[in-house]
Order: sequence, then C-alpha cells, then structure tokens
Amino acid sequence: MDLIFQIRYSRNRVESRFCALDDAAYVTPAAGGREICATFGIRFYAWSAVCFAEESLCDSMHVVCNPHRYFHRVCAELESRLFDTSSLAERILLAEGVLLRALQPERQRPEVLNALYVMATGRGALRAEDVAGAACVSVRQLQRLFREQTGAPPKLLAQLIRCQRIYRELAEQRFAPMEAVGRYGYADQSHLIRDFRRFHGLTPTEAVRMMRS
Repeated sequence: MDLIFQIRYSRNRVESRFCALDDAAYVTPAAGGREICATFGIRFYAWSAVCFAEESLCDSMHVVCNPHRYFHRVCAELESRLFDTSSLAERILLAEGVLLRALQPERQRPEVLNALYVMATGRGALRAEDVAGAACVSVRQLQRLFREQTGAPPKLLAQLIRCQRIYRELAEQRFAPMEAVGRYGYADQSHLIRDFRRFHGLTPTEAVRMMRS
C-alpha cells in the first residue's frame, strides 16, 4: 500500500493519494507538460498500514483515493511541511518523525500476523482451514480480520506471497518452472504463469528479460 505525495512547485501546493492493495497489475500513463514537480512516496506492508490509519481498511481494496479518509494526521502534517524540503534525505527524515508519532501498534491484530507467518513459511499454498487453525480463529473470523486490517481476504494475500516468492527466485536465477508448480501448490505450469501475470503484468519469461535488459 502506498501514500504518494506530489510536491507541485509550479502550483505552490502538495497533493496526495492513497493506493490500497490491488489484485492486478496496471501501468499509468506518463505525465505530460513542463510542470516542476517532485514525487515522494511511503510504502507500507499490506498488514502494517493499519498501524498508522485512523479508520478500518475494510473495503479499501482497489481504492485510489484522498488519503485523508484513512491517514488524516499523517497526511495533514506531511502536506504542510513537504513543500519546505529540498532533498530526499530531508523528506525521509520528516516522514519518519511523522510516522513514529502516528504509530499505533495496538491496532495490529496478532491473529493476522500469525496467519501471515504461516502463509509465508508455507509458501502461500495452505488451505484456509489450516491458516485459521494456526491463528486460533475460525475461517470466517479470519476473513473479517484480514478485511479490517488489509482490505483484502486471506486468499489474496496468500496468492501475493506466492508470486513474490517466485519473483525473488527469478531475480536470483534459481527458478525452475516445474519444481515451482509443485512447491507452490499450482495445478500446472499454465496456472502459475497466469497467476504471475495477473499480479506483475508480465510472464516469468518476460520478467527475466526485463531484469536482464
């Protein structure tokens, strides 16, 4: 999940938006014109954004919106001060201070963290009942908690974990398609490629080509 700030020097203002969790890749068009503008972003792990939010992230999936709906304190302070920064180092230092003051670790549910740990160590290929059992909650309750904390169901997070692990294997040049099919619980190689392309916008072969170009 991302908070994106655009410092528009030509217009003497700072604009922001929140990009929540999504289940498909997309490409945004390049900005036109000659406007003098700097972009600064804060990226959260999908399960950590709730620690800085003032509202539940339920129903936030696919959302690109005004971030004040969820992160008013963080955005209000950053928008009022980012215009006066002149370097990336200054912006990072400013953002760290703002985020530390907004941090609410008590908002993060241990059941969700436990479930995510099981998903990660199980390569994202576990049954919902197994994940819920490890988190000591019912499947229905786990789905509710995930939607409140991440905006997405557990199944989607598991799929994302699988595809991220495959992407890492590709980057480290240790990806073997048929072995990955069995290791990550795919029905066949076509299923793996289709899932990977859904989240990354590329097939594994195209991703490798892009990394090496």
